[in-house]
Amino acid sequence: MRNDLFPLLALPLAIVSLLTIVRAPDWMWAWKLAIVSGEFGHWLVLVALGLALLAGFLTTGSTRLITLALYALAFICWLRPVGSA
Repeated sequence: MRNDLFPLLALPLAIVSLLTIVRAPDWMWAWKLAIVSGEFGHWLVLVALGLALLAGFLTTGSTRLITLALYALAFICWLRPVGSA
């Protein structure tokens, strides 16, 4: 059970964090997520970091590698606006 939960949490975080790089379509509600991701990304990066630490200690095998890669993507994407500010 524990090995399935962390990738399921990492995937939406990575997708939402990509909205800081890729332009969200303005004909659907994703532009609201892009605003939240850009404005509060410096706080959301702490969520990704905390979950990555837990996943690093509690998961094993290829699940750990995939999960940590998704959390790293989210971490980098959310720190991008901080670096460009």
